Amino acid sequence: MSANFAGAFLGIVVTFGTTAVIDMYARKSMARRAELIAIAHIDNDIMQLEAICEEMQETDSLYRFVYERHPDRLAEISRDTIDLPRGRYGKLYLLAASTMNDTQAVFTVDGKEHTALVPYYGGFIGQWGHTGHTEPYLKDAQVAFVGTHKHDMIRNEDRPYEFTYMFRIGLDIPEGARQLVLPDDPRIVVFAATVAEDPAGGIGAACDLLRVQLPVKGADASQAGRRNLLYGKPVVERSGEVNASERAECATDEDVSTKWCDYSDAKPKLLGVDLGRETTIRGWYVMHAALEALDYITKEYSLQVRRSPGEEWKTVDTVYDNTALETDRVLPQPVTARYVRLVVSKPDQSEGNTARIYEFEVY
Repeated sequence: MSANFAGAFLGIVVTFGTTAVIDMYARKSMARRAELIAIAHIDNDIMQLEAICEEMQETDSLYRFVYERHPDRLAEISRDTIDLPRGRYGKLYLLAASTMNDTQAVFTVDGKEHTALVPYYGGFIGQWGHTGHTEPYLKDAQVAFVGTHKHDMIRNEDRPYEFTYMFRIGLDIPEGARQLVLPDDPRIVVFAATVAEDPAGGIGAACDLLRVQLPVKGADASQAGRRNLLYGKPVVERSGEVNASERAECATDEDVSTKWCDYSDAKPKLLGVDLGRETTIRGWYVMHAALEALDYITKEYSLQVRRSPGEEWKTVDTVYDNTALETDRVLPQPVTARYVRLVVSKPDQSEGNTARIYEFEVY
């Protein structure tokens, strides 16, 4: 084999070998580039989705989301709307309950308002009377479901024999009704809805099946249609606040995602509100920071009232050794006042220095 032939042969081998290697790397490079492009698109989609989620979390609700972008369409989402099935239906049945006391709710069908009492999901439906101890009664409610216990999400435990209920609520509707608008009330929970012809107008018992003949207990008028008297009223006294996002007004804004936080050296912690005029007060409600930590539950606090700025504050109710997420208390006797004040004497379970109040209401 001559040197020229060997050199030519080696050149062919090197050329084809190099071309094959280059081609292989080119294919790998193209595949890698395609992978990177695909990954980039996926990353971009994920980033956009995360941005949307973060934006929705910051706006906190669909209501605020629409308010900022389409304020002219705000009324369209102010209350949940359900399209009713077409047919000759004369009755609308709801499976519902209230998360706080028996509550009067307004359901709107084709523009017409229907007021219904939605009972509280817990407590007692009835009880026997014992002279000098308890009054006999049977609650006026159509029980559709009974739960034998509750789940305590704060302490992650079951609470046996604390019964829960769902109730049947029937509304008369015109034939051909098209639309149901649910109450704009966070206390009302609707689990299901259906329509029926129900030509008989509902079926009930012909007599007292239990033969207990207990007196029927209606809803407490102060509870059924109650409203927060502090909402929208000016805060005129505060012992302190961490910053503008945790100011005292956050406790009276009916928004459970905001709170008043005070870590000042003031003792006790104070939050005072001017109702604008003398008003009858029957009860009060406080939501604590248990969802942050059990230790953040306010341990001891009071409600004070007065008629005028020059009058001494009067304590009308005090809660001791509280361990609940929420406290809702009816006063022994209604009081009349213009100014109300929450006095926090023990801000948490460890009796520390920081008060955290998510909601403060009087009604």
